[in-house]
Amino acid sequence: DNNDNDNNDNDNNDNDNKKSSAAIENYSNDRKDSQATICRKQVNYEIDKSYKTWLDQNVPILHYAINIDGIVKIFFITMHLEEQQNFYENHATWYCIESNANNNNDNATTENVIADVYRAKKGGMVIVKCKYTPHLSMVQSSVSPTSNHTTEIEPYDIRKLLECDELEYTAFQNESPGTKYGSCVMIQGEYSRSKIHEWIVYHHMIGIEHFWVFINEPWSLNKLPILPYVTYIPFDYDIRRHYSHTKYRHGYIFSQIPMQMQSIYMMKKYKLHWITTIDIDEYIFVTNEDAIKSPGFELQNLIENNITNHEEIGGLLMNSIPFGRNVPKEPEDDEHPHPLLIDYIWRDGEDPWLKPFRHFKFIYNPRNAIDVGVHYLYNGGKEVRFDVKDQVRMHHYKDAQEGVYLIDRRYHLLKNDTLIVDRYRERVVSALDKNKKIVYNEGSKN
Repeated sequence: DNNDNDNNDNDNNDNDNKKSSAAIENYSNDRKDSQATICRKQVNYEIDKSYKTWLDQNVPILHYAINIDGIVKIFFITMHLEEQQNFYENHATWYCIESNANNNNDNATTENVIADVYRAKKGGMVIVKCKYTPHLSMVQSSVSPTSNHTTEIEPYDIRKLLECDELEYTAFQNESPGTKYGSCVMIQGEYSRSKIHEWIVYHHMIGIEHFWVFINEPWSLNKLPILPYVTYIPFDYDIRRHYSHTKYRHGYIFSQIPMQMQSIYMMKKYKLHWITTIDIDEYIFVTNEDAIKSPGFELQNLIENNITNHEEIGGLLMNSIPFGRNVPKEPEDDEHPHPLLIDYIWRDGEDPWLKPFRHFKFIYNPRNAIDVGVHYLYNGGKEVRFDVKDQVRMHHYKDAQEGVYLIDRRYHLLKNDTLIVDRYRERVVSALDKNKKIVYNEGSKN
């Protein structure tokens, strides 16, 4: 239910909020993590522990595995390999290893099956594909940099990854069956924790049914809202901890792109129709007059009534419009920012529908999308651009307290644009106020 969407049904909203609060009234620092969360935390730890070895050996980094309709897809990061990247992406032979060993290793046998491989276009990832069997346990690669020398690397154990995948899928089926519109987002640091609640509330109001929040730091739910339509995923991958073992410094290759690829394939398995992977400083604003007539379903109405041939589409492009502080007119400083990000109402004076698509993000169709980047759809269906004026635009509040991103005030006039504030601010504030009791505070007993 989109409880935040209905202004007039206060009694229902209050009842729903009481139910949510009651469900988590004992949600303190002694709460028990779910089986899926515990599993994913263990995988995070084991993979992070292996980073040093993989970086020192200059081999692919195991990231994720998922079983979709009997085909297991195993994701490896390769961008850090530099001159060796081409060998692993184009000349390596990958094997699926099946083992029927029992606990006592009596009569253990193994079988190596050559795997199919997909090489991501620009994201520096390799996807190894194996047919699922109960005995599938590891994958391995051998590389022939020269015609007379073959390097075989240690097998990667994928059993725990597949266990986590199954636990997460079971949790999804129990908690969010039938979800068609979702959002996957990554957070790191105190600022993102302080802004994620309003971001979730807003996007739930326009039609996002469920949110998957990847926590890219040591596991903690401190200051995060505990809501029935939000799932938190341990995702503690930070290459900076391992800088002494690699010269590679582009951290997003180890976190943001893998998170987006993981999201696409998770939602492919979960049968979602559309997902976003936008950041918490980016807000989708539907401008279509017909779509906004049904509050709470703006995004669904926009897509269902304006986009045809879904089976051919991999992603819908939204033009990004920077919003921020007008420094001369708003003499606040960084220590006194606006309460909400949408309170930053200043943008470029030139109307966005007159500007080219220079910065954009996607709403992906995971049924078709295969290969994505931070701002791109590399493979898997056609791209369709939304009309900025009459369909949708994306407000980008990057460093909003410092000004309007990418706008030099010496050469650009600014214009205040209050459309999103006028339509949603009161409802967002009301929802945040009602949700105060369901924000998790470590050490609290209620």
